[in-house]
Amino acid sequence: MRKGLTLVAGVLVLLIGAVVLAIANLDAFVDANRTAVEERVEQALGRPVSFGEVGISWAGGFGVRVADLRVGEDAALAKDRPDLLTAKVVDVRVNLLAALFGRIEVTRVILRSPRITVIQTANGLSTDGLAGGASSDGPAGAPTELGAKKEAPREFQISLVDVRDGELTFIDRTAEPPATFEVKALDVSIPSYRPSEPVEFEISAAVAGAKSPNLVLSGTAGPLGAGSVRLDLSLGLDPLEIGDLVRLSFAPAALAGSGAVSVQAQAQGTLDALAYTANIDARKAALRYGGAFDKPAGVALDLGLRGSRKDGALVVDKAELVVGETAVRVTGSVTDFDAPRLAFTAKADSVAPEAFGAGDSGDRLRDLDVKGQFRFPESGVNGTLALTSPEGVYTGAPYRNLRVEAGVAGGRITVDRFSVDAFQGQLVARGHYDLERSAFDGSAELAQMRIEELVATRSKPAADLLSGALSGDLSVNGAGSNWKEIERALAGTGELRIEDGTLGKFNPARQLFTALGGLPSLRGGGLVQFVNSHPRLFGTEEAPFQAMSGRLRIRDGWLLLRNFALRTADYDLQGEGRVSLGGVVDVKTQMVLSPALSQELVAAAPPLRYLRQPSGRIEIPVALRGEMSQVAVVPDVSSIAASAGRELLVDALSGALGGKTREDAPSGQPAPAKPEDVGRELLRQGLEGLFGGGKR
Repeated sequence: MRKGLTLVAGVLVLLIGAVVLAIANLDAFVDANRTAVEERVEQALGRPVSFGEVGISWAGGFGVRVADLRVGEDAALAKDRPDLLTAKVVDVRVNLLAALFGRIEVTRVILRSPRITVIQTANGLSTDGLAGGASSDGPAGAPTELGAKKEAPREFQISLVDVRDGELTFIDRTAEPPATFEVKALDVSIPSYRPSEPVEFEISAAVAGAKSPNLVLSGTAGPLGAGSVRLDLSLGLDPLEIGDLVRLSFAPAALAGSGAVSVQAQAQGTLDALAYTANIDARKAALRYGGAFDKPAGVALDLGLRGSRKDGALVVDKAELVVGETAVRVTGSVTDFDAPRLAFTAKADSVAPEAFGAGDSGDRLRDLDVKGQFRFPESGVNGTLALTSPEGVYTGAPYRNLRVEAGVAGGRITVDRFSVDAFQGQLVARGHYDLERSAFDGSAELAQMRIEELVATRSKPAADLLSGALSGDLSVNGAGSNWKEIERALAGTGELRIEDGTLGKFNPARQLFTALGGLPSLRGGGLVQFVNSHPRLFGTEEAPFQAMSGRLRIRDGWLLLRNFALRTADYDLQGEGRVSLGGVVDVKTQMVLSPALSQELVAAAPPLRYLRQPSGRIEIPVALRGEMSQVAVVPDVSSIAASAGRELLVDALSGALGGKTREDAPSGQPAPAKPEDVGRELLRQGLEGLFGGGKR
C-alpha cells in the first residue's frame, strides 16, 4: 500500500514537473520570440500587427492567451480606413506533449469577439494584398516545430482557427452612397483537420439586421491540398425578416413588407461541376415592390430551384415559382460571369395577376409564355423580352392574342409592340420609358374598341356615360413618378372617332330646349307642343348618335378639342373647346337641326326663324359646361341675339330699299316675331336712330 502511494505521488510530481517544464518552454518561446512573431506575421500578411499582454491559458486546453490583437490596414491606405482585424482575446492552443520536449505545435487558434472590416473600392478589396509579402523562407507546409535560437525565429503553422462572437463589416465604396453589409454574432467552428481529408466546418451568424443568429452554413470542403476541392454544403437562413432586409443600404428603395422568409439550400460537387438545390418560402411574409408586386401575408410564395454549374455556366434545370394559385415553370442559364448573360424561358398554364398585386379577382392569363435574354455589364443592363398569351381575362375583360415585345438598353425601356384583341376591337401600341428621368413617350392605334367596356375597367359608373365603337390614333409624352406629376407634364395629339354610340344620362337636345322654353320670348304653347311631339328625341335621358369625332391636343392639363362633331339623326353638334384631365368640360358648339326638324320648329316658335341659315337649317349656339359626369347644356343667348340681329338688319335694309322682307314672305311661312322677341327691340331702336325716325 505504501509503495503504491509512493508511486502515485511520484507520478503526480512527474506530471506537475512536466507541465511546469512545458509552461517554462512556452514562456521562453514567447519571451524570446515576441518581436520576431510580430515581424513574421507582418511579413506574411503585409499589414502592421500588434498585440498586448501575453499569458498562459488553460481555457479549453493548454496554450497562450493574447490580448488586444490588431491587424492594421496597408500603411498607404490606413488614413481613411479602419483596422482590418481587431480581437479582444486570442487563445493559441498548443500540443502539451510536444511542449515538454521543447517543440511548440499550434493546434488551434480561437479569435474571441473579433471585428473584421473589408472595404471594396475601385482598386479592389482591402484584403487583396494579404500574404503578398509573405516570406519565401522554407518550403510551404514546413513542420510546426519551432527552433529555440533567437537569431532564427521559429516558424509555425495555424492548422485550425475558430471564431467566437465575431463581427464582419463589408463596405462597398464603389456605390453611391456607400453600401454597408454587417454580419454579427459570427461563430466559426472546425472540429478537426487532416490535410488528406475534407475539412468539416460550421458557421453561424446574424445577417440582414437580425439580432440573433439566423444563418447556418455547414458541410465539408476538401481535401484542401487537392487539385479540385470537393464541396458538400448545406445552408439555412431562417428567419429572414423582411423589415430588417428593407432597411439595408443596398436594398431596393421600392421594396417593402413585413414578416419572415425561410431559405434552404444544398450544393455538392466541385466549383467547376456543382449541383445545387434551393427553396425559398415566403408564405408568412407580406411583400411589396413598388406598384408592380403586392403579396399579403398568408398567400403562398414559394420558389424551388434545381440546377448545376458546368462548362462555365450556371444552369437552372428546373425552377417553379408558386404565388397563390399561380405556378410558373422556369428554365435558364447564366454565362460569362464577368459580364453575366441571362437567358430564360417561363411558362404557366394559368397566371392569376391578383397574386402579384394587379388585376381583379378571377382574372387569368392563359398559356403564358415568356422568353428573355439579358446582359449585365458594368455599363447597365440590356436585353430583350417577348411575352405571349393566346387568351385570358384581365381587369374583368376577356382578351385574345396578347403579345409584348420589349427591350432595355442604356437605361431606357423600349416597347416595340404591344398588341391585344380586346373590348371587341384591337389595340396596337409602342413607346419608350427613360428609367433615370421617369420620362415616357408612346403612340397607340385603336380599332373598333367598345369604349364603355374599356372605361369600365377603370370606373364602372363612368362606363354608363358613353358607349360606342372607338377608333383612332393617339401620341403622348410626359414624365413623372405619380399621376400628379404626370398630369402637369403630359402632352400629345390625336384624332378619335366613336361610331354607333349613346350618350348616357345626357341628352343635349332635351336640355337645350328645356332652357329655351324658359326664355320670355319663347314662352307659350308652340314650343311645348313641338317638344311633346318628339318623345324619342326629347323624352329620354339618353341620346343615341351616329358618330362623334374630333382632333385633340393635350397640353397643360387640358384636352383641347378641335373640329368636334356629334352627328345624330335629328341634329349635329359642331364646335371646339377643352376638357381638363380632371373632367371639367368647357366646349362651345352649334346645334344644327335637320331640315325637317328646322321647318317644324319655325312653325311652332316663329321667333327662332332668325336662327335659320341659308340652307334652311336652324343653328342654335350652345355651350357645354360642368363636370364630365354632369354636363350642362346652356343656350348662348348673346350669340342667339347676335344671329337674330343680323337677320333683322337684312329685313330692315330690304324694306328701306323697297324689297321684300321676311315679313312679306309668301303665305305658309311663319309670321314675324314680335318686336320684343329675341333681342329685336334693341336692334329696332338702333335702326330707328340710323334712319332718323319712328318708321317701323
